Amino acid sequence: MKSWRYISVLILFLGVCSPSLFSSITEVPAKTPAATYAQGKIQALIVVGDVSLIDSTGIKTSLQKGQVFTEGATIVAGPSSGTTLVFSNGATIRVKENNQVKVVKFVQAPFDENNEGTFLRLNRDPSHSETVLEVQNGALKGEVKPLNKAAGSTFQIVTKDRGAMDAEEYFKSLEPPIAISLTANASGQITGATVTGTGANSPQAQAALTDLFKAINSMRAAQNLAPINPVPASTNPLPSTPAP
Repeated sequence: MKSWRYISVLILFLGVCSPSLFSSITEVPAKTPAATYAQGKIQALIVVGDVSLIDSTGIKTSLQKGQVFTEGATIVAGPSSGTTLVFSNGATIRVKENNQVKVVKFVQAPFDENNEGTFLRLNRDPSHSETVLEVQNGALKGEVKPLNKAAGSTFQIVTKDRGAMDAEEYFKSLEPPIAISLTANASGQITGATVTGTGANSPQAQAALTDLFKAINSMRAAQNLAPINPVPASTNPLPSTPAP
């Protein structure tokens, strides 16, 4: 996977947003036959504390930063722990402490990963994908980039109390809407963050930002890097998402 080049990735805590640097993503004009599907890829972008991965056979291991896995896996975050996952359809999902989520399904039509660049730079689903996440404990925060609905792409989140929901509907139900935008240098090291959205100055936003930077600075300390602080919050409205 290519090195990051001053990218901006939105890790959503309580709402939906989607600025991006990648502007040209090739779409599939019609639904791809199921026979051409491959397993989508999921990468652990940030891992802090005790986070486990249980594979489809029931084997439990510690999730590692940068680790790539596929459907059938269950992610379990312990106390004071958490992870941010990036999907090969451009989605980012955050699993917070004491939360558990299973990737029930994630299949995707093949696409040229070298041409599209790192998954973080995708501003929309690059091919036909179908995703189902089951929230087994807690609640998810995240962002799903515009899906290739013309090709039949779907992204569902299943909860015990609300059943199956479209991911966009699920995230919009979390109030107030805020988003935290991370920036990284060419080496992939996170260098800063800003908050946007109508709830940017809310206590929830500040708590989310503090929580995130504890995780970031914990990783930086392990690399003998100085801690960093977020840019002051912005009250700008969340950017609109163009239809795929």
